[in-house]
Amino acid sequence: MCIVFPILLDGILKETERRFPGVETKAIQDDVDLYGDPVIVLGEGGALDFIPAELQKVDLKPNLKHALIGFTPTPTHPSALHTRARPYLLSRH
Repeated sequence: MCIVFPILLDGILKETERRFPGVETKAIQDDVDLYGDPVIVLGEGGALDFIPAELQKVDLKPNLKHALIGFTPTPTHPSALHTRARPYLLSRH
């Protein structure tokens, strides 16, 4: 699994960027960062929903209890913080 995991994750992250224009993904081992419009990243059916669903398709289960979402509110999306429910821990930057 050590060699297969990065290959699977890379494919999922590339597909995330393809499906969600403007979203950028970065990963260091199993830590994934998402950058982009909070509505596209955090909204229902957004990138943050897509990645765990894709991981589960290849029998990988993310530990959402340790997920941290940090974001910078923008004037056009100040309420993006309220679009996600636990188990995600939200933090303003």
